[in-house]
Formats: sequence, C-alpha cells, structure tokens
Amino acid sequence: MYKDSSFYCTVSRENNDIKKLRVNRDIQEKLVEIFSEKSEELLDDSIEYIEFDGRYKPGKNEILYIKDFNLPESIKKAVETPTSTEELRPKDNKNEKINAIFTGKKCDKNGYNVAFQNILPNQIITSAGFGLIFSNNSFNKINNLALSIKEQVDCVYKNNNLYFSSYWVARQIFDLADYYEIATDGELSNFIKRDVLSTENESSFFENADTWVRRKVALIEDGKVLEKYSPYEIKKIAEEHDVDLNVIEDEKILVPEDKRELKELLRFLDEDIYKGPFSNNTYVTNSKRKM
Repeated sequence: MYKDSSFYCTVSRENNDIKKLRVNRDIQEKLVEIFSEKSEELLDDSIEYIEFDGRYKPGKNEILYIKDFNLPESIKKAVETPTSTEELRPKDNKNEKINAIFTGKKCDKNGYNVAFQNILPNQIITSAGFGLIFSNNSFNKINNLALSIKEQVDCVYKNNNLYFSSYWVARQIFDLADYYEIATDGELSNFIKRDVLSTENESSFFENADTWVRRKVALIEDGKVLEKYSPYEIKKIAEEHDVDLNVIEDEKILVPEDKRELKELLRFLDEDIYKGPFSNNTYVTNSKRKM
C-alpha cells in the first residue's frame, strides 16, 4: 500500500513541524510492511464504519471516522514532495518531543492516503541519562536518539475521511477538540467542585468559561483525567512539561483565577497529561454527550 513512500514525524498535534525520517532499505521495507498491513486491517471491508459524534464507543468490529477531515497542509506537502521536507537530525533538541510518525501517498488529483502511529514518551530514548542497547554480546550506551516503533496504525486518512478505533488515541495525533461538544453549566459546576480541585473564587471560573474552556472541561471529564491520576502524579507530569502547577500538599490542584493561566492548566490536563511518565495507550470513555 505504501511501497516506496517516505516516513515522517511530527512534534506536536498542530503538525506545523514535519521532519523526514532517513532509514536504510531494510528498515524501510519493514516499516512499509507494518503500516500497509495495519492500515488494511483498520479499513477491512468486514468492519462497520460509524461517523464520530463524541458519544459512541466502537465495538470490536467497528471503526469511527470524521467525515471531510481537514488534513493539515504540512502533511500533504510532505507526502506529495518528500525532497522538500527537512530530515530529522539526531542533535535536534526537539527529538524528545516526537508526537507521531506517518507515511502516505497522493492517490489522485485531490486525494491522499496517510497512516499514522501515535508515539508515547516511553517509545523515545535520547542520549540524556544512561540508556543501554544490547549489541555484539554486550550492553552499550545509547549516544543518539532511539525510537521504538510499534506494529500498529492508530488512524488512517483516506477519501477525505479520518478513520480511527480510539478517539482518545487519535486526538494525541491531531487536535480534534472542535469535533467535541462543550460542557454545560451543570458540568462546569460538577467539575469545579471535584475533591482534587481547589479554587479561591468560583465565580471567576464561570466568568472565564468561554467556548474553549467549556470544550476542554468536557474533554477532561469524559477522559476521566482527574480519576486516573492523583494530584501528585499530575504535578510530576507537569514538571516534565515545564507547566507551573500549584498543588496544595499533593492533594488539591489550585484552579487559577487568571484566564490565561486557567487555559494553560486545562490545556495541560487535556493534552500533555497523556504524554507523561504515568501514561499508557489505553483511553476509556463512557461519554453520553450529544453533539
């Protein structure tokens, strides 16, 4: 499916920084085999496709899709003209922030077929610390960037649609917040009254609750972030992302009154939390939310 296609990586969900991965022939063939096989499995004819509405959890033989998905122009450009994309360099200080890898091809005048794999922090090994690799009957220190690739494809863009089995994984690759409904006043109230949150001025929280804030609260609640992680764990992840998080005695997260700081906190709880040291690749939601 992706024969002779190049492989790339992104460093954020905005996909505004694309790097080309230089690999040898053997690795290229193996990656093509994995991405082709797993893409075909994801789009198998026996699978039922269900349009994403933010409230339906797919079964074993069901796949969600977003119709007429707006694939970033940076990805289209990389796939269409591989030689124009800068290669990933081992000394690049953004290496440790690799967000996803992908490959694809242009099928016709306006069509693209692109497969993506989400990359978690534990799949990236940098020269920082003391990483070891077994070679020539002994362990040797890893002096450059090392990347572990899983035999999976998390989402596929084809026929102008984005297909995926898990929204909570796909949204780590793309910013899909606009496809989610905003929180109601009642849901905002339930959120701010959580035992793990503390606020000195509840009214300011509601005053700051614009559409962006309400959508982030809805995503955080449906993702059960404040149930999966303790304030202590959240604080540790925040430190890795250089986020200034005020946690009172490791028991309560202080919700800022300042709107900019509030948005920074909510963005972290909705996005970066899944890239922390306590994260895994399993996201569960029992959302009954309607679009």
